[in-house]
Amino acid sequence: TGDGRLEMRYMSSNADVQVGDWIVTSGIDGIYPRGLKVGKVESLESDANGIFSRFILTPAAGMGRYGEVLLLEPVTLPHDRPESLDRKSEQQAATLSKKKRKAQ
Repeated sequence: TGDGRLEMRYMSSNADVQVGDWIVTSGIDGIYPRGLKVGKVESLESDANGIFSRFILTPAAGMGRYGEVLLLEPVTLPHDRPESLDRKSEQQAATLSKKKRKAQ
């Protein structure tokens, strides 16, 4: 909007949105993860036909402070090593143990 606020145009006039609601990303596009706060609804305006609404949002992040933003998603790390590595290690340990017994 030129004054540090965000504008969402051509929104359905029957959308269940009220002043004070947070607008968040849906994740549907596959680009942005679901649930990132975009902004808080400051005002709602309907067009003359009552078909579309225009939402004015206060951004969740200071828009003038950042040139670029990096989005990081949480990653679930495996608790254990893969089974194939565990089996291979066990086999190697058993082979070494047999060789040691034979050498004695």
